[in-house]
Amino acid sequence: MKILLIGASGLVGKKLIVQLKAGGHEISALARDPKSISFLPPENVFQWRHDQVPNERVFHGVHAVVNLAGENIAGKRWSDARKKSLVESRVRGTENIILGIERLKASARPETYISASGIGYYGDRGDEILSENSSAGRDFLAQLCVDWERATNQAESLGLRTIRMRMGIVLAHEGGAMSKMGPAILGSGDQWMSWIHIQDLLNFIEVALTDHSYSGVYNLVSPNPIQNVGFTKCLAKVRKYPVTVKVPEFLLKIGLGELANGILASQRAMPTRLKESDFRFQFADLENALKSIES
Repeated sequence: MKILLIGASGLVGKKLIVQLKAGGHEISALARDPKSISFLPPENVFQWRHDQVPNERVFHGVHAVVNLAGENIAGKRWSDARKKSLVESRVRGTENIILGIERLKASARPETYISASGIGYYGDRGDEILSENSSAGRDFLAQLCVDWERATNQAESLGLRTIRMRMGIVLAHEGGAMSKMGPAILGSGDQWMSWIHIQDLLNFIEVALTDHSYSGVYNLVSPNPIQNVGFTKCLAKVRKYPVTVKVPEFLLKIGLGELANGILASQRAMPTRLKESDFRFQFADLENALKSIES
C-alpha cells in the first residue's frame, strides 16, 4: 500500500514512517521540514504548507492519507495570533488537503483518510466518563477540535473511509509531553489525564489503514486514565525521585496564560469503540508504559 503521511517530521510521524516501512508499505510525505526525513527517497518527500493546496503529483498512486499535521498546542502561550496559527495549521490545512483530493479524478482518489484530533474536543469535564458519543466542550481547544473534525468530514463526503483519532497525551521517550513532565502536581491534582503510549498509537494507525471495519471517531487513549496526582506519583516512582512540588493553579495561569486551562482540563476519556473491536493495547497500564519509555 502507498501511504501519504502529512506532518511527517513530527515525533509520531517519524516513528510511523519507520513502522509502516517495516510493514512493507511505500511512504510519501508532506513535511514542513523535508530535510528532517532524509531517510525517504527525495522524490517521495514534498514541502508542506497548510495554506496551499497540494499538487496533484503528491497524491499519485496513493491508497491512504494519514494527516498528523498541526502546530504544537503547548509550544507557546496562547496569544490571539498563536491561537489563529493553531487553528489555521489544522483546519485550513485539512481543508486544503481534501480540496487537493477533490480535484483528482474519482478513480485516482485515495480510499482511506485518517486524521488526528484530540480529546480536547470534550473540554473540561471533571469526573465524567467520556465516550466517543459524549458532547463537545465550549472552550478554545474544544472548538478547535470540532472545526478540525468538521473539515475532516469532507473526506467522507468524497467517499473516503474516514477515521478521526481523538488522541490523549502521547507518551514517548524522544520528547513530546514527557519532556515537559516533572515531579510536580499541577493545580489540585484531581484532574483526569487520558494518555496513550506512542506504540499503541502507531499500532492503531497501522491496523486501521488495512482493516476496513475501522471508520468514524475513536478515542485513542489507554483504558486506564488517571488523575494528575496519581500520574505524577507513578512517574516519580519510575524515575526514582520524590514528588516535591505542587504548582497552584494561579501560578500556572500567571506563567502560561490561557494555555493553563488546557493543561488543567479534566478529561476522563475511555476507548469505548476500541474496546468493542479486536484491537489490543500493548501498554494499557501506566507504570509499564512509563517503564518502557524511561528504560
